[in-house]
Amino acid sequence: MGNWTRREEGIQLGRSYWPGLRWGELIFSRCAVDVVCHPDFQIHKRVADRSPLYFTHERMRREVKDLSHGWGSNSRWRTRFRFDYEERDCVIFNAGGESDLADPASFESTSSSNRDLPIGPRRELLVHRCFVTYEGPWDDSFPYDDTLAVRRADTMWPLEEDQLLPLNRVRP
Repeated sequence: MGNWTRREEGIQLGRSYWPGLRWGELIFSRCAVDVVCHPDFQIHKRVADRSPLYFTHERMRREVKDLSHGWGSNSRWRTRFRFDYEERDCVIFNAGGESDLADPASFESTSSSNRDLPIGPRRELLVHRCFVTYEGPWDDSFPYDDTLAVRRADTMWPLEEDQLLPLNRVRP
């Protein structure tokens, strides 16, 4: 993680530590890469590389948070999985979530444990699986009930309001 000096250089992916894996439209495993960009892209080095990584069971040298932690030896198989889909026109993050972060009526009416966190950081946490700008507190977040569909664009971050798609427009 670092910062470029010129905005025109955009968000660049650097060294890859392991590859991602997809089965059709399902993103099974994200790859791990270094990210370098201008500060205008709203990714802050000291936040993005130090905030806890959610939806992750284990990672070297990084605090992680996962629903399977603290429930015993067989708990990894008793918690629900995160399903991300990359379709032709959009990307759906955590498709099994109940609180649609693109539809204010949905996420305000559900009983999400993440209600105290502002909507911007909730979206940020769901898209990146960690915070990239939000400086805290980091310890009481619960993104597991949230979902978000985003229209594909040249730049997927920072999110623009016209990129957000309510799931009732994406799913039949």
